[in-house]
Amino acid sequence: MTTLRLLILRLFVTSVMVNTSIMALAQNAQTPSFTPPKQSPTGTQTAGASPAPATGLSDQTSRLVRIWGGYQHVTMGSFNEKMRLEGNDAIRGGLNAGVEIAPLPIIKFNPSISILFPALGFEYLKLNSKTTHKTDVGSATANWNLPTFGVIAAPELKYKCFYVRPVGLGAYWLSPSLHDQLTVSDQPNSKLVLSDETLGFSSIVGWILPVWKGNDPFHVSFEGGYRYLNFTNVKITPVGDFMTPGGIAQVSVLPEDVNYSGWVIRAVFSYK
Repeated sequence: MTTLRLLILRLFVTSVMVNTSIMALAQNAQTPSFTPPKQSPTGTQTAGASPAPATGLSDQTSRLVRIWGGYQHVTMGSFNEKMRLEGNDAIRGGLNAGVEIAPLPIIKFNPSISILFPALGFEYLKLNSKTTHKTDVGSATANWNLPTFGVIAAPELKYKCFYVRPVGLGAYWLSPSLHDQLTVSDQPNSKLVLSDETLGFSSIVGWILPVWKGNDPFHVSFEGGYRYLNFTNVKITPVGDFMTPGGIAQVSVLPEDVNYSGWVIRAVFSYK
């Protein structure tokens, strides 16, 4: 836990330093030059100020707030095999939602190409499997609840109505506070709680609907891509006397990976 937090802090500090340096260079590139007035042959002075270049810092942020919602497909290879052997429904995908703030000015390379450095984003992935089994006294429902929460950041390169986020980085958690757990309806006072933390990577491409003009404050876009996110050291902590086929559950590590890797598609609402 401590190692991951230190890594996140270092990444954040490095990002701030890089962004500050880039903005300073872009600001210098944007500063217009001035040529003193020249004396014409007729004795009149002509203005010599050159126009400001089209590159450098923009006078407005690119997308100050982004809110998205969509579908995340997941791999869950070995975990779904475990689910199959236990007679439970496999987990194929679920809700992907998030919000991101981007207060830094965009950097323009020319009127059609720009780059944005988001400051901070939060993402939530909701996964669940609920299966009802017949028992000697009726039925019991096994409910695997596996949401994950992440803190993310990704630079964005934009060309006209298209953009790409080539590499996004995030820190993700499974936690009792997110209700990552297995519950069974015939064991109402016990459960298995899951916890872990890991880094994830993503690559996203998007398309801004052309019905909005470039200077409109609201934009709607669609984007898709792939995320790599695999929890390989998931700790299982029983609460109460949770019964398994082998007896009362003990604190252990899940033998299978909980793999959230897969493609994602979502709609994005942006406001600047």
